[in-house]
Amino acid sequence: MKPHNLIKIVTVGIVGFLFSTILNASSSYPIKMTSFMDKAGNTIGTLTPGTKLDVIKVSGKKTKVRVHGWSAFGAETVIFKQVGKRIILSILDESVISKVKKGQSKTDEFESVWNESSFTGWVKTSALINSQEKIWEKADNLFKQRCGGCHQAHPPHEFTANQWPNIVKAMKDRAGLSIDDQWLLTKYMQAHAKDIK
Repeated sequence: MKPHNLIKIVTVGIVGFLFSTILNASSSYPIKMTSFMDKAGNTIGTLTPGTKLDVIKVSGKKTKVRVHGWSAFGAETVIFKQVGKRIILSILDESVISKVKKGQSKTDEFESVWNESSFTGWVKTSALINSQEKIWEKADNLFKQRCGGCHQAHPPHEFTANQWPNIVKAMKDRAGLSIDDQWLLTKYMQAHAKDIK
């Protein structure tokens, strides 16, 4: 067998495995910062690593998914995980805000109004896995490699979910984090913060 034919077989096998894994999952998670697209493939937003997505349909190399969370009044382009927590799930283009489905409203401790929000779009199937834990394992390894070189690393439960984005941002250059690494580490630290159950 010629090497290029073997590569084709292996590639088809891997794509088939990913396709069947995503197809059989009710939820999937972006591995890294991932484009959120309309059906035509135009980018209409971004999804952050580890965001839980409801899988609606797998069609070839794309998967139709729904993100569900909360948007603060006046900041409708951002969907957060919880009311009052800056755990960003998705950042949407302003052109699609009218397509965000709204649910109930809640007011947080600072009298800010939050609307339950969900949005449906498409992502590349290859950008998803069906285990959030595997994403957090990668983030934990990154944390252990990069966050203890100059000082004692602060465990995730030492700070709140709202404190972690600024802490990671302040340390990104010293820790040599890329933008994708910064988002991954931020989401991991927030998911394990002292005020998240």
